[in-house]
Amino acid sequence: MRPDRSWQLVLISLMFCLLIVFVPQSSIADVEKGGAQTDLLSQGNQTNSFITYIKSKDNAEIAIRVEYPSPLRTRYLDEQQRPASPVVVEVPGGHNPGGLSAPGDADSPLVQAGLIRIQLLFPGGVFGSIHSSGSYDYRGPKCQQALADVIRYAAGEQTDTRGKFLKSRLPFARTDLVGAVGFSNGGNLLLKTVERKPEARKALDWIALWESPLGAQYVTLELGERGILNPYYQPGSCRLESCPWPDNMEGEEDNLIFDPDAERVIKDPGHQNNTRTIQGAFCIDQNSNGKCDAPGDFEFVGLGGPDPKSTQPLLYHSPLLTNLIAERFFDLPPTKDLKDWPDWLATPDQAQQYWNARLGITAIKTLPNFQSWPPIMILATEQDHAQATPDHPHVLVPLQTLIQNNDNHVVPFIRGNPDAVYLADLLGVSDAENIPELSAGETWTWNKTVQPPLLSKNIDTKIIVTAATLELSDRSWKGIQELNGNFFTAKNLDSLLYTSRP
Repeated sequence: MRPDRSWQLVLISLMFCLLIVFVPQSSIADVEKGGAQTDLLSQGNQTNSFITYIKSKDNAEIAIRVEYPSPLRTRYLDEQQRPASPVVVEVPGGHNPGGLSAPGDADSPLVQAGLIRIQLLFPGGVFGSIHSSGSYDYRGPKCQQALADVIRYAAGEQTDTRGKFLKSRLPFARTDLVGAVGFSNGGNLLLKTVERKPEARKALDWIALWESPLGAQYVTLELGERGILNPYYQPGSCRLESCPWPDNMEGEEDNLIFDPDAERVIKDPGHQNNTRTIQGAFCIDQNSNGKCDAPGDFEFVGLGGPDPKSTQPLLYHSPLLTNLIAERFFDLPPTKDLKDWPDWLATPDQAQQYWNARLGITAIKTLPNFQSWPPIMILATEQDHAQATPDHPHVLVPLQTLIQNNDNHVVPFIRGNPDAVYLADLLGVSDAENIPELSAGETWTWNKTVQPPLLSKNIDTKIIVTAATLELSDRSWKGIQELNGNFFTAKNLDSLLYTSRP
């Protein structure tokens, strides 16, 4: 007589059904691992990913990579003890169409911490065999619309081109808890999108900006870059929209010159193979020889961009500098016909239009006009990845302005850098007291004799971003779980809101 094994069959069937609840069969074929199709049910604790496309309102199909943890490793368990992962959209820095990480990037601390990570290629972007349709507009309106549509996909408000919502692929995705991180110049694009696209503003539960150059003079490194500081720059002089040139630059006694014989190559950041050699350069001639040639001369390199007339790269300086150039070297007020203007240099009007369409400072300036904004965190270290200014105006001035413009509490939470307890946990140190910390709603005043309360340059960027993401997500999740309570009121935290998933 054979032993009764029916209980084993029942147990196996039950386990299979539970797996199906967490991962529908329709998503299994979409998983990529090392470039090959792999059965998700066999992945255990590994990081998984899939590529899909989002139809933008501008008709471009936007390529995205979604990376996610195993259901066994999500950040949270919901009220019914089901896996739950918040969703984070990453906005890449630079001026190119963006990129995607390798499939199943196991080095992503966001995914290791149990979050879902989404990267995107802007219209016209290419990453290996993957590409987004449409044309690249240098982080302009088309890129902003693409980002808004990807955010809507993350929030469960839009399907991909196969008609699938994110939650139909990943049932544990908490599409009601979505954040976005803007890296460097990606912060400008993120803020501009939140300003101009109400659907993105509504869908986001929080935003974070990492060392973002929120101003044209910062983007073009007009004040200097690491190791080289503009000798005319006066620390503490910057305002939200510009850092003024000193008053003593009137007349011929200063060393700002135009060298017509200097040769340089400018690159189109959207198409790196598209370059142009030009004659002419603007610099501060510190050795007073009338040339932009000495290693010590400070050259204004500007930013390559699209020339609307010849499709060649065009040098976009800040509006402040282009006005100064017009008056100084071409004897022209900005409103006069610029027929003798170099074809490789943006006119004052072109520069103004370009930056008005792309800079995030307009969002900060007009903050009181909005009814609500998502919580925001600005991230910075004591040594910026690009800027040379000792007073960190690209961080300090926007943070100060946000706090000053928030009298009506349009933004429920504004903070510079993550809470020390989250950084200490990721760094593996027991004492958070030695980690510089700014309370929520707090800023600082520039003083050349006092070190600003910024994070050490030795802390890995991934650690800082992950700490910010976890704090913002945990605060949001805590509010969802506890009858929509507001956990953004606490300026500092004594301990982690969540240590690890039970």
